[in-house]
Amino acid sequence: MKNTTFTKVISVILVSLILLAMMPVTEILSITSGDYEYSEENGEATITKYIGGGGDVTIPDTLDGYPVVAIGKNAFYYCTSITSITIPDGVTTIGEFAFFACNNLTEIIVHPENVNFSHENGVLFNNDKTTLIKYPRGKLDTEYIIPNSVINFGENAFQDDGYGVRFTKITIGNSVKTIGNSTFFGCTNLKDITIPDSVTEIGNGAFSSTLAMSGVTIPSTVTTIGNGAFSYTTDEMVKFPIPPTVTSLGNQAFTGPK
Repeated sequence: MKNTTFTKVISVILVSLILLAMMPVTEILSITSGDYEYSEENGEATITKYIGGGGDVTIPDTLDGYPVVAIGKNAFYYCTSITSITIPDGVTTIGEFAFFACNNLTEIIVHPENVNFSHENGVLFNNDKTTLIKYPRGKLDTEYIIPNSVINFGENAFQDDGYGVRFTKITIGNSVKTIGNSTFFGCTNLKDITIPDSVTEIGNGAFSSTLAMSGVTIPSTVTTIGNGAFSYTTDEMVKFPIPPTVTSLGNQAFTGPK
């Protein structure tokens, strides 16, 4: 009897889950206010799209009276007319690809009272600068020293580098533990970079398409190399030894040059 009751309960739960999965997803209403489209939930605004004229952009504290707490995924995607962005103190979340391919964005500035994010020389970090979130595409330095406070990188931190128009040398500090997904993807002029002994993980596509690099040493501290981490590089990059400490090697981690 107990087994039958248990089976019935499980059946009810499974049917309920199936019904929930079949329910239509409620579309998030997009509201337009000035230079922005946004969504509202629980009295708070998330910017979903920038529709303004560009230049130096200061994101407002509120939209239609709702406090701006988030910059959504792709919110400023391909906004090539923007030269700088200032983030207010109330923003707690920045979505993926929020500033992707903003070709002329030279600096990201964060309000000093923001407790979640910060900036240094126009580069976006989390508040304590342990994560480098985004290096602006329009910032045309050829060399960059990553602050020693940085432990890891936001996904795609340098990804839309511009395919060959910028970095030749990047210095990674000895505090970095993880080189994340697509961190240096497409930095095609990057010739000089050293992976420090502090690094234990190299993410998916982390160095993919770094065509100018002739070789790099993977330290014996690394245990994980992600999918396509060194894909589409040079013959020399493909040939370098993988340390025996690597216990997880992703698919096509070292596919040859194309």
